[in-house]
Parts: sequence; C-alpha cells; structure tokens
Amino acid sequence: MAINQVEAIKVESDQPYNFALAARDEANGYPAKPTYDTTNKELVNRYIKPETGSFKTQWIVDQEDAAAAKKAYDASTEVKTWSLKPNPEWDWSGTKYVSQMFGDPILL
Repeated sequence: MAINQVEAIKVESDQPYNFALAARDEANGYPAKPTYDTTNKELVNRYIKPETGSFKTQWIVDQEDAAAAKKAYDASTEVKTWSLKPNPEWDWSGTKYVSQMFGDPILL
C-alpha cells in the first residue's frame, strides 16, 4: 500500500529540523539556536516605515539623517541672547538718578 502525499506530509519525526547537520554545525561553532543581534533590529527599523511597513529608500534615510544632524547642530550652536526692555526709561539728560549735579556745591 502506497502512502499518498497528504499522509506523507502529516508524518512527524522525533528528530529536530536539520538534525543531520547538527554535528557539522557544532564542529564549526554555529549556535544550536539562532541568536539575534540588536543592530539588526535597529537597521530594520531604520529602513522600514512603521506606519505602513513599506521599505524606505536610501535617499529617504539620508534625508532623515541629514535632518537629525541639522537639528543636533542647531541645538549645539544655539546661543542665549539678552534683549532690551520693550520701553526703556528715557533719561537723555542723565539727571534722573543723580541727586547731586556736576559742579554743584557738595552738601554734607
């Protein structure tokens, strides 16, 4: 009696996937389970739009990098300035805050 294709697919094995290559992988220092580096996640997040899941072109990524660099540059070169009061007190003669004028006798 022949096994049809559907039954052949349903046959489960107690061996893990790629068990035949396990000895080779172990001899060459490959890990038994895959490990994921965080730099891959950062790279993917850089080139995938989170809103739509579509791919960003290199030009778009370069534009975003340039905008971030410009923002950082502007923040680092920002200088705090001071400004005059909107209506400075007028004292053209210079006598407003002086109790004794030049040339007046000294009062003790």
